[in-house]
Amino acid sequence: MNEPQRITARELREMGFPIPAEVPDCAVVPVGAIRAADVKVKPSPEDVAEGKITANVTFAIDAPFEWVEVDLPVPEGVDPDVFARDLLEAAETAKFAHDLVKHDRCVTSHCPICDGGLAVCRVCGGAEGSLPTHCPGRRMTREEDQDVLHARRDFRAGKWADGSNRP
Repeated sequence: MNEPQRITARELREMGFPIPAEVPDCAVVPVGAIRAADVKVKPSPEDVAEGKITANVTFAIDAPFEWVEVDLPVPEGVDPDVFARDLLEAAETAKFAHDLVKHDRCVTSHCPICDGGLAVCRVCGGAEGSLPTHCPGRRMTREEDQDVLHARRDFRAGKWADGSNRP
C-alpha cells in the first residue's frame, strides 16, 4: 500500500499558511487533506480589460498534524545546555545531508563511485568540488554548481553563503 504524500508544517508556513505555533515545523499532514474551503472571485473592470481575474482562496486542512516527541535523558556528567545545543545542531545538519549515489551491482572494473573516490548527490547534483557543505534540497542551477566549484558560494544550514571559507 502506498503512503500518502505528506507536507511539513514548515513548508506550509513558508507558503503563508497560518499554522498554530504549538505545531512544530517537523509535523506532517497528508497533502490530500488540504482543500480550498472558500473561493471569492472579484474581477474588477481593469482586471477584465487586462484579461486577469483576482481570487481570494481560503484553505482548510482536514486532518490533524502528526509528529513524534521523544524525551531524551541528559547523559550523566554532561551540561544540559551543551547537550541540547549539540542535539539541535545534529538534527539541523541531518536535515541538509546529501543523498550520495551508491552502486548496488556495478560491473565496471574501476568505478570512481564504488572505489570511494567520487561523491555525487542524487538531490542537488553536486559532485566532489561542486558539492556544497549541506544539500540545498533541490537540483542546483548551473550557476550555483559553478559558484560552489570555484568557492564563490556554499550552502550551509539552510541558506546560501559566501563560499570563500568553505571547509
